[in-house]
Amino acid sequence: MSPSCEPTITELPVYEVLSTGIGESDAKKLAGALKIPTEKLRLQDGIALFIDSANYLAIPTVAVTEPEIVGTHLKATKNHNPEIPIEVRAIDYEALCRISPHCPKEALKRTSAAFESVELTPAHAIPVVGHTVFKTVSKTGDESVPASTKTNIDTHVTYRFTLDGYLLVGPGAQVQVSYDPEGNITRLLHSTRTLKKGPSVKIVSTDAVRNRFSRFLPDDAEVNIRLIYWAPPLRSGVCSSSIWSPSTILPWYAVTIRRQVLNPNTKASQKRTSRVHLIPATNDSRFIPSVILTASTPERSLVEAHASVTGGTPPYTYLWAGSNPGASSCTADSVRYVPLSRDFRTVLRNLSLERTDNVSVTVVDANGVLAQAGQAIQVTAQPAPQTHSSVTYGCKSPNDPGPSPVDGSYAPERIAWQKAMGAPGHGGGSERFCWLGDSSWPGDYIEPVPAGTLEANPWINGDADYLNWGINSTNIMLYNGDGWPYGVTEMYPGATPAEYNAAGGASLMAPGSSGDVQIGSQSYTVNYSGSWGTPNPNDNLQWLATYACQVLEDDDSNPNPWDRWGSAFNGLHSLLGFETEASDNGVGFMTDFPDNILGASSSPQTIVQGWLNAAISNQMGTPAAMGPIHNVTLFGGLFKFGISNYEDYYWGKGTLGPNISQAEINGWWYVQGTDAVQEFP
Repeated sequence: MSPSCEPTITELPVYEVLSTGIGESDAKKLAGALKIPTEKLRLQDGIALFIDSANYLAIPTVAVTEPEIVGTHLKATKNHNPEIPIEVRAIDYEALCRISPHCPKEALKRTSAAFESVELTPAHAIPVVGHTVFKTVSKTGDESVPASTKTNIDTHVTYRFTLDGYLLVGPGAQVQVSYDPEGNITRLLHSTRTLKKGPSVKIVSTDAVRNRFSRFLPDDAEVNIRLIYWAPPLRSGVCSSSIWSPSTILPWYAVTIRRQVLNPNTKASQKRTSRVHLIPATNDSRFIPSVILTASTPERSLVEAHASVTGGTPPYTYLWAGSNPGASSCTADSVRYVPLSRDFRTVLRNLSLERTDNVSVTVVDANGVLAQAGQAIQVTAQPAPQTHSSVTYGCKSPNDPGPSPVDGSYAPERIAWQKAMGAPGHGGGSERFCWLGDSSWPGDYIEPVPAGTLEANPWINGDADYLNWGINSTNIMLYNGDGWPYGVTEMYPGATPAEYNAAGGASLMAPGSSGDVQIGSQSYTVNYSGSWGTPNPNDNLQWLATYACQVLEDDDSNPNPWDRWGSAFNGLHSLLGFETEASDNGVGFMTDFPDNILGASSSPQTIVQGWLNAAISNQMGTPAAMGPIHNVTLFGGLFKFGISNYEDYYWGKGTLGPNISQAEINGWWYVQGTDAVQEFP
């Protein structure tokens, strides 16, 4: 473990909330000062938000009208909403290369002057300027197509907040303004509280925090710690708005864990970094709740559990997780559910539905402080149902129910995703699957070729009949877990929460690695190149969202993300993820992303806009996305353009582009929402 070298901090103040959010009058004044149309400014729960969806993160594109090109692409694309035609659009490389971002000094000057003119300059904050970076990479070697482009497509000003010299981070301490290249404002976020220094609390030592984690980690693991203040979201997320009223801002520790893993390509050791875990820096029971969970099976096919909470600030919200995702619909202090299991008796006829079920509860107090507890019990499970409809969403959450000893449980984020995507009347479709814990497998990403009888070990070899449970059976899939540039953490049948993200756990490695699937000390080469998207008639996947660290890292320490993950694309429109570490406590993020793309509170945003906007608004890390390009010759053969799906909307919310098969891919686009204040610790 890393030695402790931080100065000893024994006490820090908490901060009392005097007021939350911005009032309507001030919001209108700010909109006027920034020249934002007042009628397009959205004010909700004290958050002022404006987004110009036509120009936020926009790149120059042209409509492709050549009948032969359009016909070929439309023939290969199933349209789930025929009333909105599939639209074939292409990146205009020449226009992209001409883009010059709005001057950073001018953006800083305009933003500061506007806030000052209406007396809304954020307290305890300094503005920092950054850019969103858009790249293209061509594989063709054709001189009429740029080998690569790199363009700053916006200029944004983000305020960096501090309290007593410590970073104040989180969705409740955000002021952000974005400008397009012409200097027009395309996005505004104002989400703050007015604070007053309150009483001091005793601070848990960094050595105690390290010892808490080190019991479950190998000796070569590094535990990095930084003291911060965390500002919970102004919106309630999965918590009921009637009881969501944070009144105190506490000191927290931001903790990352780095472990050594073997790079399957180079055989060299590299570091796998966990999400940024946020844990309270004090044990003061006035502010920190604790929970005791008791669970039983009065019938083997029924689980009953109860949570008893002390400390913290009531009222409490209870987020339940078990093998049945439906358990999460309960927010009371008790839950009853029927345990479920993936049913693959067609593969293993002697498979028993007798299993260990892990039930967990996350208690959220009125200040947004979490307490978690879990218990393992023996049950007789029922087969998990499968939902079929025109448009579906899915999720895989291998650290859920949990909690694992190190990583806790990621159930709250998964629950937020389900609730937001499944909100009545919002158009998310129906849930195709939600694989949790040891039902979340590396094989879900794999379609072996040729199709045929299911493999004996589908958690390794995948879905060989293309019908049952793979990620391609849904339109949009969320992975909610841990990752690194070459892989994501998964599980396998019978794995316990303690094995998640540990040496005995499972991983999906980048395609083409020496050992695409790793389970414990075993490595399996399954060659899942061409598995993601719509390569076969029963496949539907357009978008794969990974709430995981560094999956889309783009720097000199590793091959580019398109070189790592590109060979898996075969109709997949975009892969969403993070360039850096990603923070946990992401309930706001997993509420906002579906809301953004479904247009729950305002006009729908594109998939890419919705992902970057939600991640940056909630200060989750540096978000990124990538997708394929098919270069074509247009306008009488004079120019080359790149057909892409960068401008996709969700089904029924706007236009989206065609599927691009693996054989048609001859380039890539990549966007990174860079921002200097996103990374911590």
